[in-house]
Amino acid sequence: MAMLTVQGVCTGVGATTVAANLAVAITAQEQSTLIIECDSKNLVSSYLGKSESDTKGWASSFSQSGDWREGLFESPEQVHFLPFGQAFLEPEVVEKTVADIISQSMNRYEHIIVLLDSNCHYDSIVDKSDLNLKVAVPTPSCMTLLFRQLDNIDPENTRVILNQYHPEFSISRDISLVMKDVLKARLLSSNVYFDIAVQEAQANLSNTLLLASESAVNREFSQLVAVILSQIEQRSRQR
Repeated sequence: MAMLTVQGVCTGVGATTVAANLAVAITAQEQSTLIIECDSKNLVSSYLGKSESDTKGWASSFSQSGDWREGLFESPEQVHFLPFGQAFLEPEVVEKTVADIISQSMNRYEHIIVLLDSNCHYDSIVDKSDLNLKVAVPTPSCMTLLFRQLDNIDPENTRVILNQYHPEFSISRDISLVMKDVLKARLLSSNVYFDIAVQEAQANLSNTLLLASESAVNREFSQLVAVILSQIEQRSRQR
């Protein structure tokens, strides 16, 4: 079992988009995948066929009955997912419960993706991940926040994904070059370009594989999966 953690450098960079579409792309390769949402914004469902207005999720089920399994769903693409739901849990409760979920699920899935809240630190979960993915966008403010976080990021375990890349804009190209210069191998070679197909798919409670299979961004997610799985395999060999 391989575990990925996905977390935005800050809010609004598309970490949920990346995590959900990665889960779909991995499942499309006939590898069983579970995605666990730790973000109380409860948006991952909107990429997997379940309305985000539906308040049921693992956290709300855990709060009401103590059984997180009641918040488990399966998407049309056979991705198993645990949306957060509508509930308030202290960060330490979220961290402990998600660690328990991972422990109880690791023999059932080939891949577990944990979507982390960008405003919280879940060090015990990140430390156990095979790869920690930080999602950034090519804007000055996001780059500044990312560089501030570098001292607290494990350089061996963390990789950065550049999302919503606009190659037609010089600022986007320039920031990409600066990130490559500073991050070097920590910046994944496969960018995710801005594509309206992502928003159109989400508006239909779906993802790019199902509704925009011929889109450029869908191919980019497939390429990104190949890069990520290769990185995990390399790290596994080094251990």
